[in-house]
Amino acid sequence: MIGKRLEHRKFGKGTVQELRHRGLELHVLFDDGLNRWVRIEDTRFLSPIPVVTSVLRAASALQSEAFRSRFMVEAFRLGIVPYGSVEAFTFGRDAEIAEIKKWLGSTDTGTLVVEGEYGSGKSHLLEYVYALALNQGYAVALAELDPNEAPPFRPKAVYRKLIQSFRYKEGTEVKDFRDFMRALGRLGKESLQSHQYLSNVVSKIGTPDESEWLWNWIEGRESYYYPVLYDHGTAANVYCNILAGLAWTARLILKLRGLVLIMDEAENVDTGWYYGYQVEKGFNLVCGLTLLASNDSRLRDEAIIGAYRPGIGTWFGRGTDLIYHGHMRARYCFRFPSFLKIALAFTPTYMVDKLEKNGTRLLSLHLHPLSEAALKQIFEHICLLYDSGYGFLERDLDISKCFEVIKGKSRAGTRSFIKGSVEILDLRRFHPGMSLEQIE
Repeated sequence: MIGKRLEHRKFGKGTVQELRHRGLELHVLFDDGLNRWVRIEDTRFLSPIPVVTSVLRAASALQSEAFRSRFMVEAFRLGIVPYGSVEAFTFGRDAEIAEIKKWLGSTDTGTLVVEGEYGSGKSHLLEYVYALALNQGYAVALAELDPNEAPPFRPKAVYRKLIQSFRYKEGTEVKDFRDFMRALGRLGKESLQSHQYLSNVVSKIGTPDESEWLWNWIEGRESYYYPVLYDHGTAANVYCNILAGLAWTARLILKLRGLVLIMDEAENVDTGWYYGYQVEKGFNLVCGLTLLASNDSRLRDEAIIGAYRPGIGTWFGRGTDLIYHGHMRARYCFRFPSFLKIALAFTPTYMVDKLEKNGTRLLSLHLHPLSEAALKQIFEHICLLYDSGYGFLERDLDISKCFEVIKGKSRAGTRSFIKGSVEILDLRRFHPGMSLEQIE
């Protein structure tokens, strides 16, 4: 396992450095130079891995129903739902799911906003959007707007995260960004001649000029290819233009339904970590993408005017007030309709009103805490999985009483409740003499 190459659906490819939690978490040095702890269920190995323990053998093969149940429980112990099980383990959100399905099928509303307090299940619902959109024939990409790794005022970093998680389906097979570009190289060279970035890639695929340097360039890594993909906060127009090209080609060349971009922790656009000019540049990226998803004609027609603003930029759209890069004033759009949708998760913020005032047409879902009935349904499913995986639900275990204990102790939201549900079952299994009163 140590030293083996793998691919993570968000972070791309990397090499395993060490293990923890019985091999269920891997410490990986990713090709972007960063070390991260990731869950094994979020990865796929790029070469055969040796069998080092029975746990890892089972993790590799998923040989039995008992192991699959344990796999789920171990993920719940960390407060997460395993990737691939999101659709089956979503409870109490029927109304929101109905709205999401309607949104995916709509041509009028391009932006979905999910608002809720910390722990309300926003990230889980975005994972649901990712899985649903992928299964419904969209290309999908997800980025967490992290202040350290992908601050929104650094559009290249956000773009790089999106490309790392870019997936689409061809039949039943899930494919990645490079597969997508190679398909365009076979089918869409002529259609992309006018796209100054994507044409540079598809024209070289399958020729001696195709190289890792070329891929690093279009994936937002460091490279010396031209035109330059700038790392400046004013370059949001460049990356919106590339994403617009991907969405358009997904629909009209590869016959997908379009491209869905998903951004979690979007409240990090405006945080105390940033200076005012950084907040403005971060909002500029989000606003540009949402106007693109709205097929706003101003992106195609507006004049780009010089109007220097200290710390912000020199070139702006007359109609939208969006920032354009000084050396590469590419349009935010490529073709209309864009066939692009974007889903954003916020803690409650003024930004939704600000987006609407700028002309974004959006669907806003506010997540309230799950009902007691939904929480009990989650707890009962965890109990069933625990029994399947560990052969434990003692005859006198009172599900209702255990539920009441964990409900009373989990005040921080859904994630805390899920973790606590596993912990109370662990206590009952490993300390059979402990009463519920002692746990309380």
